[in-house]
Amino acid sequence: SGGTVVHDLEFQFLPGVLENIVECRILAREGGELTSEAREKELLGVFGKALGWLPLDSRTATIPGLTNEEKGIIETSAVELKYREQFEGEMEKADKEIRKQMQQDRQKIEELKKTINQLLDSISLQEDRRYDEFRELRS
Repeated sequence: SGGTVVHDLEFQFLPGVLENIVECRILAREGGELTSEAREKELLGVFGKALGWLPLDSRTATIPGLTNEEKGIIETSAVELKYREQFEGEMEKADKEIRKQMQQDRQKIEELKKTINQLLDSISLQEDRRYDEFRELRS
């Protein structure tokens, strides 16, 4: 792809809180390295300024002119996002472990199929030998 890396931009809006509180994550695709937190904040700043968003970071609650209620919503939203990300991380880890286990199970099934086919072939050969022996005895 000509040395470029495509990034997915993921904006997380928290339901039930101020609609203009958002966090940004950048996800690299095509084998590119993940971007830095500084780059995420820079992009969020560009989008946020254009759209009037407030980023969820420790400095947001110190913006002049916010009411105590808005500051409380911002702080609560930051905590909610922290736990949501922790939960998502745990789910991603569990999904990865399940996919790994499923792959191991598929390999084990293929090994068992191979072993079963070898046993069936062996039984078939034994039956053929017994039949041949039986025929020789009758002759």
